[in-house]
Amino acid sequence: MYVNIDINSNLVPFYNSLLDKETVTEEDVKKFLDFYDGTYIDDLLFDIFCQHSATDTVFWDSYATKYEQTMENGIAVDYKKQFAGLYSLQKKHGIDPFAVWFKECRNRGMRPWISIRMNDSHEPDTETSFLRSDFFYEAKEKGWMLGEQYDYAATHFNYAVSEVRRRMLGYIEEQLNRYDVDGLELDFMREMYCFDYLNDNREECISIMNGFISDTKDIVTAAEKKYGHKIRLGVRLNRDIEQSRFIGFDARAWAREGWVDLIVPSPRWASSDSRMPMDVWRRELPNVEVIPCVDTVVVNKFYGNAFATPELTRGNVGGYLANGAHDIYLFNYFGDPHDNKEYYEARDREVHRTCKDLKVIESLPVRYAVMEQEERMIPQGFVGDQPLPLVMDGGVKQLTINTAHISPDREVSVVLGFTKGTPDDVTVTLNGVLCQGFSEIELPEPVKVVPQGTKCYRCPATASLATKQLFEFVGQDAEIIWVEISVK
Repeated sequence: MYVNIDINSNLVPFYNSLLDKETVTEEDVKKFLDFYDGTYIDDLLFDIFCQHSATDTVFWDSYATKYEQTMENGIAVDYKKQFAGLYSLQKKHGIDPFAVWFKECRNRGMRPWISIRMNDSHEPDTETSFLRSDFFYEAKEKGWMLGEQYDYAATHFNYAVSEVRRRMLGYIEEQLNRYDVDGLELDFMREMYCFDYLNDNREECISIMNGFISDTKDIVTAAEKKYGHKIRLGVRLNRDIEQSRFIGFDARAWAREGWVDLIVPSPRWASSDSRMPMDVWRRELPNVEVIPCVDTVVVNKFYGNAFATPELTRGNVGGYLANGAHDIYLFNYFGDPHDNKEYYEARDREVHRTCKDLKVIESLPVRYAVMEQEERMIPQGFVGDQPLPLVMDGGVKQLTINTAHISPDREVSVVLGFTKGTPDDVTVTLNGVLCQGFSEIELPEPVKVVPQGTKCYRCPATASLATKQLFEFVGQDAEIIWVEISVK
């Protein structure tokens, strides 16, 4: 199991929890890893860079320069509250937490990775930001960003600009020279639009990015010689190999040249995406480890962020593992202190302890639901995978759900959510067997996953179940927004 740890969400509260201690030791810092003890986690990926660096650097603003900053974009700022803990830990107590954690991970049987967000754009429209390096303003002034045509991606850096690539490569080399780790991840899902692919020559964009990946591989190879062991190079990409190439990322070339060891097809945020085509990735990249990423949001194109329950996460993971994935990668499952901190920490502990072994998954309550590709992650020119809602117009609608093996002695049911109509208006079959006996139920958790006014219905599932389940829907004057196979 691979788990990515966000640069801010639970690291900053941990740093700040040490502020009141007059003396802080490395043992205090090591306690952060206690949360991950006794889990299936083999690889722990620490995000050290978003738009600033959580480590010392000469290439970008860092936690230290942001802490000390008083003016940004001509506006008075004060970021001491956000960076006080890390600044105190490093500058007062002389402890680099990442150096401590990377070493301690190995002591606890985990492989440490550096993860770098390659084009993060949180808070793109604010006048100032605690996240932002001053290079943002230089790039904006010089036209080194993608521009308004790209909507939310307007302030993404354009990797066709040599200065953007120089800074990122310099930072990668600097950090690998500083830290002895087992892996380096280039996280291009924060963010994936790195070229003006709508206007520039796409083959030239691909050539530029191929050069960047090749240069990164050279840096990794030099670090391997320095430390005397293998350092894996991983890249997090869009869920689809053709979509990725269309916007500049030619994973086939990277695999052919031996530049990368790991590819992580991924959703971004607004939907975990349960139907990524892992069979295509594995067929196209036979010599590269391909690991699907499962994110924390079920789908939120209707009403806010609906965070997955452990049962829904097990369903997503189980569907991938039973259909050929060798491992699983979790994003936003690191004990993130949301509003309900205790619940989400308990949820993530359960996920870390139950979402790797298929036998464990298949023995517990599981919910297999359709989760789609986030709309803004679909490059222009592609249809993407957004099967819901199913608008019933008299024709036949088909829908597949990947699952783990489901024992015949389990209680299995079909759950459907209707925004228009009821099961009386639709004939539903699962693997060729009629679904009947629907009764109305309360909205399943998380309730924000469906629009207000949705009505949900459940019926027992009597079909034979392998690991790919086929639904067929026939009817009209109905709209289905949620499809799930529930196993108790």
